[in-house]
Amino acid sequence: MSPCVLPLERRHLRMHAPVADSFDDK
Repeated sequence: MSPCVLPLERRHLRMHAPVADSFDDK
């Protein structure tokens, strides 16, 4: 995988992480 793709995926995970936590809390 390209090094540029890794950071992008990490950003998506970070954004999804907080969202998933909120749904789990509700």
